[in-house]
Amino acid sequence: MRMEIVGHAGEGVDHVSWLPNCETDKESVAMPANGFYGRLKDHQIAWAHEAGIDDEQRETAGNRPWVLKPEFKSRNLYDQRWWRHIVGKEHRWARALTSSQCFAVNLFGPLAESPRTARDVFTRLVPERPLSSDAVVAVALEHTPCDAPRWLGEKGQPTQVDVFFTVSRNRRPVAHLLVEVKLGERKFGSCRGAKTGGPNQAPERCRKLGSILDAPEQWCWLAETQGRRYWELMMQPGSSFRFDGLSSDDTCPFRDGIYQLMRNQVLAEALAGNTEAEWADVGVCIHPLNRGVLALAEPIAGEGDILPAFRSISSARIHELDPRTVLGAAVESDPSLEDWADWMRQRYLLA
Repeated sequence: MRMEIVGHAGEGVDHVSWLPNCETDKESVAMPANGFYGRLKDHQIAWAHEAGIDDEQRETAGNRPWVLKPEFKSRNLYDQRWWRHIVGKEHRWARALTSSQCFAVNLFGPLAESPRTARDVFTRLVPERPLSSDAVVAVALEHTPCDAPRWLGEKGQPTQVDVFFTVSRNRRPVAHLLVEVKLGERKFGSCRGAKTGGPNQAPERCRKLGSILDAPEQWCWLAETQGRRYWELMMQPGSSFRFDGLSSDDTCPFRDGIYQLMRNQVLAEALAGNTEAEWADVGVCIHPLNRGVLALAEPIAGEGDILPAFRSISSARIHELDPRTVLGAAVESDPSLEDWADWMRQRYLLA
């Protein structure tokens, strides 16, 4: 199968709009005002005053002064024209000043605009994946590869990647990096099938890993009722996933914290298996002050942190990208971005 970059990064691609309250409720306006999120929210309100975003542009009457009114949503971005990268794919609270989606657009927007900057930053971020001299790097935001729903059996909301790097040679994609971005979230996404009171009428099945591994189409709600192929793909020869270190009495490891990483990794493996890509990796880009997002409610294979837990069941590379490194590498590539970098540092506590 041949995939080709067409036009500007982020254009000419089929997407499905983001639906609120689906498997991964990416952002919530009702997060408790404590810890890093509380500090972030207070800082964003102060930043809005300094930026001239007055009460008439924010939902102050609704006691949500950190949320922009719909008609002013693009003021959430450094360059309001960048909204075109996510139009039709906005998260439920993309107009919140604490939105991680807009954080991702603001952080990676210059890369989506410039393949040269994208290549230079990629080289700094992922030195383990050296580029050939003729490689071109493009960045798309909130991207779903066209055939991904078919590969993964996703009939409804498909897996959308926050920041999707494509490496091409002679206009032929040869590699991909799928990056999940987190700003103030308390945790990574969870599976809605495991939620008590959710659409799955028997969430207790999610606590029987041995049965799920034996017959996922009977024991996993996503496979049984939604037709998702995640388990089928994870158990194929050549997959990075291994469940030997878990007991049949354990719960499904994807009930909560590492569900989102699993979906991205399954998509990465599907890309490598169904296209001419030589490799496809997954990365995370987390605000450096928000380490709490990595804590698991329940340990997996004895690990209480998301990344070691994920690595305990998958041999895949997980690249950890520091937002501050993105800023520095982008400015090094293009000194005219210094004002953008200063804006990012001031707005998002990245000094």
